[in-house]
Amino acid sequence: MRDVALPGLSPPRSGRDPAPLHLWAADLDATDASELAASLSADERARAARYRRPRDRQRFERRRGWLRRILGAYLGRPPGEVRLQYDAHGRPIVAGCGGPHFSVSHADGRVLCALVRGRRVGVDLVCARPGRADDEVARALFAPAEIAALRALPPEARARAFHRCWTRKEAYVKARGKGLALPLDAFEVSLGPEPWTTLVRCALDPGERTRWGFLLLEPFAGYVGSVAIEMEAA
Repeated sequence: MRDVALPGLSPPRSGRDPAPLHLWAADLDATDASELAASLSADERARAARYRRPRDRQRFERRRGWLRRILGAYLGRPPGEVRLQYDAHGRPIVAGCGGPHFSVSHADGRVLCALVRGRRVGVDLVCARPGRADDEVARALFAPAEIAALRALPPEARARAFHRCWTRKEAYVKARGKGLALPLDAFEVSLGPEPWTTLVRCALDPGERTRWGFLLLEPFAGYVGSVAIEMEAA
């Protein structure tokens, strides 16, 4: 396996200097699972055993072992000694030590991780199928202005715009930590290809618009990823 350390980035904004955003990506299908799986906790092993398909089980073991290795490097401890717990929405967080905020997303065997101190962060990764924009998903979950913007594009541009919108929205929901309690049609994001954008609108809290930045990524050929991050340290 070869990890990819994407450049540490911060939003192009003046003011207080926030902690840098660290990004890691890897193709976990290209490695032996045994080394990574050795650091898993007992509950993680039990969770892995519940997967019926061997490939799904191995991918979970690799993802969690890879995450432990990254967190261990930041915390200065072996991967097997990283203590994880789960929040109310099932997200893993570092237990009891004030560790970095982090978010992980996977698509097939690819995985993307964002870490930062003192700011909330969320990440999403999808395999962008060429030429396919899911109109049914957009109608059900996108805000009206996002649907209109998607329909205004030429057909050949809609699939990429759909994936940019979807990953930005998912990353924001993960960063907020509210799960499905935050309706996807209650806020708007950009569908454009700009590397850095901000939240377009939030019906639940207008102050959110200037609070969040979005970083668009293509960490692997054929995949689209987005990071949602608070623009300044708390």
